[in-house]
Amino acid sequence: MYLNCQKKSMKTQINNSSITLFKSYLSSGRSDLAAKVENEYINEDVKKIEFLLGCLELWVQFDNFNQAKNTIRLLSEAQYHSSACELCLQLVKFRLGKIETSQDGLKCAHILLSANMLDEAEKVLCDALKLEPDNLSIKTELAKFYLDIGELNLAATMAEEVVNIDNSTSKSLTVYGNALRIKGDTDHAYEIHQKALLIDPESYESLLDVTAIDVSRAKSELEFEECIKSSNKCLQIYIGRYYKLDELETSLCKIKHDNEQAKYLVRNECLQDLKGYIELTDDILYRLSSSQVEMGVKLSNAELGLIKNYNQYNFIYDQYANINSCLNSSLDWDLIADKYNNSSPSLVVIDDFLNIDALNYLRRFCHESKVWHKTYQHGYLGAFVDKGFLSKVHLKISKELQSLLSNVIQGDRLEQLWAFKYDSVLGKGINIHADFARINLNFWITPDEYHLNKDHGGLIVYTEPAPRDWKYFDYNVHSAKIYNYLDHHNSNCVTVPYKANRAVLFDSTLFHETDEIKFVDSYLGRRVNMTYLFGVQLK
Repeated sequence: MYLNCQKKSMKTQINNSSITLFKSYLSSGRSDLAAKVENEYINEDVKKIEFLLGCLELWVQFDNFNQAKNTIRLLSEAQYHSSACELCLQLVKFRLGKIETSQDGLKCAHILLSANMLDEAEKVLCDALKLEPDNLSIKTELAKFYLDIGELNLAATMAEEVVNIDNSTSKSLTVYGNALRIKGDTDHAYEIHQKALLIDPESYESLLDVTAIDVSRAKSELEFEECIKSSNKCLQIYIGRYYKLDELETSLCKIKHDNEQAKYLVRNECLQDLKGYIELTDDILYRLSSSQVEMGVKLSNAELGLIKNYNQYNFIYDQYANINSCLNSSLDWDLIADKYNNSSPSLVVIDDFLNIDALNYLRRFCHESKVWHKTYQHGYLGAFVDKGFLSKVHLKISKELQSLLSNVIQGDRLEQLWAFKYDSVLGKGINIHADFARINLNFWITPDEYHLNKDHGGLIVYTEPAPRDWKYFDYNVHSAKIYNYLDHHNSNCVTVPYKANRAVLFDSTLFHETDEIKFVDSYLGRRVNMTYLFGVQLK
């Protein structure tokens, strides 16, 4: 269990004879000798962290809380990451029943949730509520937990109960509004979020939802501009309040991308005075290898400060540019709609999707805009509509799709819009998953000259959709469960090779994943895809 505290996987290679001796002393009641073995071993062996994690597991098995805490101290001294040590401590408290107050329970639950230990976090929150049944903070946290795992009815019921007792806190109103929106009660959700924003004008989660709702409703130029302002405000709050480098650690893929983007911005005279940042990140990249893509990059305090300063630069390419028509008007959009509606599975490939002006605009927007803040495990970065990844062109594409493909989208609103940038040297594409929406429109904008494997690099779409009763983590996160389901149902798949300005329109509940990617290792050569999601089908 404790090895999972690390951000990268690690195979345990513990000295078996030492562990055996350690365990024998524990079994015979000689915890003093067991502790001696532990201290002697870590002074001699370079694999001390693996050994200490094994010792920690055994201290817990033998119900020795004090020695377990001491082992966590030794892990900290061995430079085991501080957040992993804190997670170990909370897991020990959870397993040994050492959570004695509701506040301890809330702290423990937050840390367990950050490690995706959902069952443990739920039990801790429920136990905390038993200690203080009328504690509205615990009920709010439990409502947010249910919201995060897709139990929307439970989330809405508990949040509404809190709001009916006390509607003076923005957090409970925000959770209630989030649950209502995801359930489809958009108007009521908007009303609740506005109440939250009256209490706290920078209530981040409410701002995100209000921005998403405004984006889905926007029709006029003025409404487009208001959406852009809201998105930018969310980005500023995110960078200032929520986007934190993890103590003295960040990711290699993020450093490499930002280094390349900084050089591009200076070269194109978008930003100046980045020499110190570029030299620093050049040095970091020089001393690291691509094998560390899933590891944290250790930083000194000076390095951390310079990187934080760079992250505060907020540059986004011309968000108010006007392009009269974004989609390719020479395509037969009625024929495309017919092909989609009559295909099984529901999928159609659209080549030459955008007109050249819109395509070139989006390429420049993605190259210049500093909106790529979300880092994913497999070495790719994300940008989102509610965090600066928005312009009039983005919104016009949505409106044109809803008009030209009205027989497909059928009045559904735009529920989400994002883009991903990939590094085919450091990582790979997105794991298998389905999305909550009814319609998925995915298109690629990197020029073909950078694509090195013409038969691949695009999208694999499976013919079997996600079961409607699956929760979010089941259909969007748990790859092993999905593959088992597809094997059991003998699902086939459709492989769509990469091509610049190619779009794939498909039923968003169909499981899909990125095909093998191989692109030129340069800033302009990074694979970039954009996704528009319309309507809702899954939880």
